[in-house]
Amino acid sequence: MAPLWVEQVCLKCHLKQGYKKGDLRGGISVTIKAGPILRTQKDHIIKVTIIHISILALGVLVLLYGGYLQNKDITHIINIENQLRQEKEKLAVTLRSISEGVITTDLKGHVSLINAMAEKLTGWYQSEVHGTPMEKVLRIVSTKNKEACIDLVNIVLESKTIVKIPNENLLISRDNSVYNVAISAAPIKNETGFIIGVAIVFRDTTKEKQIEKEMVKMQKMSVIGTLTGGIAHDFNNI
Repeated sequence: MAPLWVEQVCLKCHLKQGYKKGDLRGGISVTIKAGPILRTQKDHIIKVTIIHISILALGVLVLLYGGYLQNKDITHIINIENQLRQEKEKLAVTLRSISEGVITTDLKGHVSLINAMAEKLTGWYQSEVHGTPMEKVLRIVSTKNKEACIDLVNIVLESKTIVKIPNENLLISRDNSVYNVAISAAPIKNETGFIIGVAIVFRDTTKEKQIEKEMVKMQKMSVIGTLTGGIAHDFNNI
């Protein structure tokens, strides 16, 4: 509604009614149907609400899918770790059950694994020697001059092949016990063929050496007996 003021033009008709210029005569009102406006407003509110709910639902789905992928990755990693742990346990059981001593090292020659027979011969234990230089654990000297033998780890890494040392070596254990040993070493390779370490295998040949010495001694005694018998026979024929 708007006010209606008396102007000069209006006085031509309304002067007799007592109006003068500037008087307030009334107003004009306009009525508009509110239904269409309210429906439009309602539709707009519904559309905005739907858009907001859709965005929220999409965000929730993204979060759920991201969580699923993360859980899937974690599960996959856990499965791999379990498989690696099982393989490591199998390897440890296998190494501990064989009769040869086995020591594995990394590329720097530091001990990474030592099996039960190696512990027995060297006097060192796995819990003590992990990360220790191999030459401190496996002390090998020549039977001829009692000097330290060649650097097995570096020889293997340079040659990239199996290296065998003649059976003329002594192992000096932690308590200075001495064993005759036969030694060989080989590179450890991963799935792609890259060398990641060295495996050293050694066998106690002390009893074998003792048997060999006894055999040699018996052969000498047999030769001496034969010579003595021949000499006695010659004396009898004089």
